[in-house]
Amino acid sequence: MATDPAGLVFVGADVVEDIELSPSPVFEYHPVFVRGDTNDDGKIDISDPVKVFERLFLAPTNIRCLDAGDADDDGILNITDGIYVLQFLFLGGPAPLKPYPAPGADPSEDALACEGCYPARGP
Repeated sequence: MATDPAGLVFVGADVVEDIELSPSPVFEYHPVFVRGDTNDDGKIDISDPVKVFERLFLAPTNIRCLDAGDADDDGILNITDGIYVLQFLFLGGPAPLKPYPAPGADPSEDALACEGCYPARGP
């Protein structure tokens, strides 16, 4: 297949005029996770805020989905996220924000990386 300067497309011996090529559809990847499940074990327990505190104060611990650790969904992984989960677990504090309790995509935009902890859903 060749194109001449007039924009005609030649396919074999046939001439096809005015072909408009549309781009392939673009699919966005929306990672799926449960907010508060920082260690990606399928439940929220004491190990989740511990994982946040390890990353912040001890060593750069690998967290596959920083968004999952952002329990208060303020767009920053910090000490308040670990405290938020501890209050939820032990003091009757508010539950982590969506996506919780079921896995889902993050309803808010932020710069936290997330590889996705659960099988991804479509766009």
